[in-house]
Amino acid sequence: MDGDDTMEEAQSKPDGAGMDGLTSDPEVDDSEVVLEQEALFSVGKMADILEHGSEAKKNVVMMEIQQFLDHCLEDTLQVLVPVLCLHVHEWSHELQIAAAEALLEVVNKTIPPATAKMISAASFRVVKLAMVDTIYESWGEILVSVLPNVSWSDDELVRVLSLIDAHANRSSEVSRKLAARVIGSMSLCVTPEQVGQFILPRALRLCQDKDIEVRGMSTESLAFIGSALDQPTVETVVWEQIETLLNDANARIRAASLRSMARILENHRIKQPPVHVFGATLPKVFNEFCEFANHAAAEDQRLVDDDSYLLLEIFSEVFGELLYGTSQVMRVQSPGYPWELEHSAFLRMATCNGPVVRRHCAYNLPGVTAVLKGKHAAELLTICEFLSRDPDPETRWNLAAGLHQTVLIMRDYLDSEMLIKGTISILHDENPLVRMNALQHFADILNTVGNASTDLGKPNGVSDQQQLLCEGEISEIQRLGQTDPRKVRAWMEPIFRNMHLLSDGNWRTQEMLAQQIRMSARSIPSKTLRVSVLPALYSMAEESTYRVRKSVMEAAVHVMHQLSRSDQEKMSSLFRIEWAQGGVFWMRIAFLDSAVYATTLFSKERFNAIFSKHCLKLYGDPVPNVRLKLAKSLVHLWYFCGDLPEFEMALRMFEVDEDPDVVEFTREARQLAKLQSEDSAARHERDIEDARRMDEERCIDELRSREVDLDEQEKQATGRYAGAALTTARVAQSIAAGGHTGSHTGGSQGVGKPPIPSKSASATSITESHSGKGLSRLISPRKTSQKDIMRADVAGSHLDMQPEEEESLSGILANQASLSTPVTSKRNSSSSNIGEAKAVDELAGKGAKKKQTWTRKLTEKFRKKDKSKS
Repeated sequence: MDGDDTMEEAQSKPDGAGMDGLTSDPEVDDSEVVLEQEALFSVGKMADILEHGSEAKKNVVMMEIQQFLDHCLEDTLQVLVPVLCLHVHEWSHELQIAAAEALLEVVNKTIPPATAKMISAASFRVVKLAMVDTIYESWGEILVSVLPNVSWSDDELVRVLSLIDAHANRSSEVSRKLAARVIGSMSLCVTPEQVGQFILPRALRLCQDKDIEVRGMSTESLAFIGSALDQPTVETVVWEQIETLLNDANARIRAASLRSMARILENHRIKQPPVHVFGATLPKVFNEFCEFANHAAAEDQRLVDDDSYLLLEIFSEVFGELLYGTSQVMRVQSPGYPWELEHSAFLRMATCNGPVVRRHCAYNLPGVTAVLKGKHAAELLTICEFLSRDPDPETRWNLAAGLHQTVLIMRDYLDSEMLIKGTISILHDENPLVRMNALQHFADILNTVGNASTDLGKPNGVSDQQQLLCEGEISEIQRLGQTDPRKVRAWMEPIFRNMHLLSDGNWRTQEMLAQQIRMSARSIPSKTLRVSVLPALYSMAEESTYRVRKSVMEAAVHVMHQLSRSDQEKMSSLFRIEWAQGGVFWMRIAFLDSAVYATTLFSKERFNAIFSKHCLKLYGDPVPNVRLKLAKSLVHLWYFCGDLPEFEMALRMFEVDEDPDVVEFTREARQLAKLQSEDSAARHERDIEDARRMDEERCIDELRSREVDLDEQEKQATGRYAGAALTTARVAQSIAAGGHTGSHTGGSQGVGKPPIPSKSASATSITESHSGKGLSRLISPRKTSQKDIMRADVAGSHLDMQPEEEESLSGILANQASLSTPVTSKRNSSSSNIGEAKAVDELAGKGAKKKQTWTRKLTEKFRKKDKSKS
């Protein structure tokens, strides 16, 4: 009866109202519900549940650990984790798996060594009693993650190694696999001597295991063990084992051996000083796999067997590291090694139809170009452009991650069309993640092209070459080793022509773009800064968040600082009209942000010309937030505009402002200004800094003026070429229309009669009489086509020349052609062309007199047009 009553009472209770329930029925006492809510928000009560609560409650605690790690990490590590580690080996398998998932969040954070040792001890206790494969996998992952942070005493190390030996000697493959996995992680928490004495022998024994999973895991552990050992041990003991594994019958073991070999090379390479291992044996192994890749990558990857594709995939992953290691050996053994086989293997892997293989090739491209760029530069640049259009977005993402390194390594080939196309294709990629990956090093790309330095520690980012130029140490840009300005424009203009594609994305992408432009403004041509960069920055600031707007304002200030004085005046006036006098209050706040940031860049003179008065005028702004922003900024503006009457007026108006916050900040600004004015030493330091900034601005003016001079020279050269092309096309048209046969004795004039001299005939006779000279130089390199005539017409319409100017230009060019070479010579002079020679001489004399006057008029006309356009 008692049992039946108990059963009936249990059946009569609603679901979830039991002792272990997490919720309660409304009719039940609310005290239990309050207790549960307190437990969910208390680390101590959750620890009590882990120690004494039911399994369901413990499971809820496991799910809530992530929240406690985010909000109270220290209390969780000191209270909750010790209780979990103390009792976890007593729990059920399901709860142990849940605890492992919770602890993975813990071990991925930076934790104290004592906590790491406690977690590792709990992990060993769990796997010691484990009977399920999932327990081995999950808690083995925790051990591998936490062991590098643990320091063991000699006695503790002996006990840990005994636990590993116990797992290695079991008949269960999962247990031996766990031992092989942990043995590699143990090499990261002991000394190199202990690795060679205790870890290496155990790893070599597990490499001989009959189970493929155990051999594979121990082969991967060799990468960590070999990285901790010295070079002689690696090249004798470790290499002997890797060579055996490279000849294993299973392709998975060979692939794991290849990867471990590359990891050992990498870890020894990054040591200080770097160590090159596998010296004599590496080239032979690398060449064998290159031959394999040559054949395997040429086939359709959808049809090859799984083993071949696996080996090709792993080899493409480690190709760059193996190539670099081989190059260090061959540089000594065979200095003139051609690298044909290696180049062919990479070329075929990068163009095969295996997407994973192409991803690895895109990742390794910078390292490959560093070794093979000399003879094979053109093919490698073509591969770069090819991979930038890959249909697989992850391939393009990998290429974007190392694009700045590729451009830096191939900086001697900046005029390569393939390199320009590949870079622009990645920066304008349709995938925002690809663009964002490239934007992370956008400044490095621009500074490489502009041959500048990304070191912002220098004042305003002025490079060493610019400083030398300003100081008069170097007088020519060519001697500075700077990039040809035409090459810079060939890179910059296509990139910034569609700048909206770069800024398309979330606010993080826009903020990153603004920061990258700030770091590379000095490398961008001034025309590009004015025409493309500044308008795009303003547009981005208007459409995004405050954080982006602030970064954009800083970038805009940097851009204006890198312009010449005249360009600064033009662009700053437009900037003030749009932002300082903007109809929206946040635009005026953004203008004040830019002014505050400008105090860190501009000299006092330039700052007053651009910002001071327009900032101080905002003291009468109707929006309190704008006045409050100005009041906070007065501290930064005092040195630059404290002598202006507008500054004192702003202080007086703010002292009686209706907003108490404005009054408070104004009082602080006045007090601080008084203290700074009395501190002569600080004022002297500011004056020295201001003088240095003026020198920098003078340097920038000089550099930008030279850039403008180069633009003017190129513009004049373009105008001369366009006029010459126009004249050439007109002459060709007149020849075709007149049906001139080129004979001086035939035609309608009769035999033996000279032709009637005319403008077209005289020019044509000059061309025919002196082939390859004078005007014929413009015609003879290639035949004039209809496309040339159309291009010449377009150029002529751009020049907007009058008919009489075209006629004068034709006469000048004809006279230049006639004056370049004597029209006749004693050897081939005849009575038939004496009259023509006299006519040409007369034309030459008239044209020479008109030449200087007309050229001067035309140049003045071009300059007036440029001024009106600007």
